[in-house]
Amino acid sequence: FVLSMILLLLTKEHYGLAVAGFGVLWWKHHKDENGLWLTGSGLVALYLVIFQIMPYFSGGTHPMFADSHNSLSRYGWITAQRWDFLSFMMRTPSYNPILYIVSLLILLFFVPLLAPIFLLPCAADLLANGLSAVSMPRSIYSYHSMTIIPVLVIAACVGIKKLPERFRKQAREYSYVVVGVQIALVLIMGPVGGNLSNLWHVGGYTFAQEPEIKQIQMLIPENASVSAQKNIGVWFASRERIFPFPDVYQGADYVVVNTKYPYDHQVSIFGNPYDAKQYITQLGKLNADGDYSVIYNHDSWLLYKKKGLY
Repeated sequence: FVLSMILLLLTKEHYGLAVAGFGVLWWKHHKDENGLWLTGSGLVALYLVIFQIMPYFSGGTHPMFADSHNSLSRYGWITAQRWDFLSFMMRTPSYNPILYIVSLLILLFFVPLLAPIFLLPCAADLLANGLSAVSMPRSIYSYHSMTIIPVLVIAACVGIKKLPERFRKQAREYSYVVVGVQIALVLIMGPVGGNLSNLWHVGGYTFAQEPEIKQIQMLIPENASVSAQKNIGVWFASRERIFPFPDVYQGADYVVVNTKYPYDHQVSIFGNPYDAKQYITQLGKLNADGDYSVIYNHDSWLLYKKKGLY
């Protein structure tokens, strides 16, 4: 158990809080000092990682806590005490942390609330996801909730055991309904072939077979920096510096884009592979930028080179 807690601390920056949650759970059931030591160790580890180690290796404020507006600064609004953003979160459904928690609990019909102390180990991820300035972690479709689901299921099992005998007899039916709901959601919304509404469906993603990739790779020197469209960046990432287009292109020696939108749904999922409006705006700026010129243009593939490079 101790080894698993150590491994948990080494997994994510905020998992000191998860270890503290396990410590409280241990103390609740064993009533010995080991639980208190575990809780204290988790909180100390959380403090050291967040407030000492991360700032030290970041040369100051860690990007996630910086008061900026990029996607990395997920908790900068807290350190900057911009409480107006908290008001915005509560008023916006996709950002509302309470609605996020409700959306997780409703899948198990709120039964985990019958064993609230068993929810403590997932408090770290609930806070990290719920307080993020980026809405993606709060979507039940994203991977950020994967570590929360097992804890909710265990809490639901314990909660059922706490029910009066006359209700506990319905546990099997409850489990059938829960499993049925999960299967239905996967078939309707998940990445399963032939389903009704797969948000993650990829269409026309055939870049691997396109000869233009190889031609562009041959035109870019190995030591050159590149800004590449997010969904094609993998083909140009074997270099010291690569930037995501459309987020960043100024300063890059070369810019690679493919103007065919690769998803069937004409909307971006959580801003990935890119926000369509931002992409179009930045592409227009790039074309108007006198510092770059097009050196390759074939079948929606474009390669820009910074002027003055040899």
